[in-house]
Amino acid sequence: MKAQVKTVLIVILLSCLIWVFAERESTQNTDVELAIELPTQPDNLLVQFLDEQGNLIPDSHKTVKLTVEGPTRRILEVSEKYITSKIIDITRFGTDLGSTHTQNRWIQIMAVLEGKLDSRDGKSYLQVVSTKPESLHLRLTRLTQQPLSVKVYDQDNIELIPQSVSPTTINAYVPDGQPAEARINLTEAQRSQAVQAEIAVIARVTLPHRVSEFPVRLKLHKGELLKSDIRSPRLVINKPYSMEGKYNVVIGDITQLDDYKIQCRGTPEDMEKYINSDVHLILKISEDDLKIPSLKFNRPLIYYLPDEHGRIEITNKKDTPIAFHLKKIPEK
Repeated sequence: MKAQVKTVLIVILLSCLIWVFAERESTQNTDVELAIELPTQPDNLLVQFLDEQGNLIPDSHKTVKLTVEGPTRRILEVSEKYITSKIIDITRFGTDLGSTHTQNRWIQIMAVLEGKLDSRDGKSYLQVVSTKPESLHLRLTRLTQQPLSVKVYDQDNIELIPQSVSPTTINAYVPDGQPAEARINLTEAQRSQAVQAEIAVIARVTLPHRVSEFPVRLKLHKGELLKSDIRSPRLVINKPYSMEGKYNVVIGDITQLDDYKIQCRGTPEDMEKYINSDVHLILKISEDDLKIPSLKFNRPLIYYLPDEHGRIEITNKKDTPIAFHLKKIPEK
């Protein structure tokens, strides 16, 4: 009797083990989310994600949904040791832009993953059945090395005119059309120190998903600065010689200039020269403007700050567009 009971127990145990083994080996599907990340990029290349409408995505990763398939045990293993992100090697898919500066690329996610999703330790994987979306939309931009001016700003984001800065320019890789500056943002403590003696600071060039840093030596002026308002700044219209006598520039509503009242500060000597200057603002007109059929424009004014005005800081710079149009002068 005992032998029969023992045999029954062994059969039951073996049946359970077989069932568990069969269950773990049975194939199942499951959905997982994966954040695909961009790798560290070469100095002369910028890679960014785009959404389905072709708009730039500010993040350095894009989350995709995967349907994966595999034995139950492997699904459990990958779930337990799952790597939630994967870095794509963009160089595998080509980075040659030819003669263009920017290209949009579509890369199949299946090709990125090579058809499988690995566990964190790389010992287990699941087959990828489908992905949503099916492809990654990327923008590749060629960067060129350009000399960037070193600009200094205080905590209120007001540009400061240093007594000395070394180097005055920095060579860095940036896209064409990017504001050409390497930026120093001073803390209040750094500003106080820089008035007393030359200090070491960091100038930064910021690109999407990347910040390049450069060492700089900086010294600020001593002495109290005067503050003043210029309520009626003098505006000059800079028009090509070829347009003289042929077109007038008409500003539709002169009250638009109220937004350009200037608040500035500087040494007493420099402030006197600047306030009495014949030019504070410039409206720049180009011959290309004649190519616009309507001859109507919205354009911000340019602040005129030549070197001879010395150390002047404008504390309320605006970039509000001014509406104007070109009016042809009738021929006599």
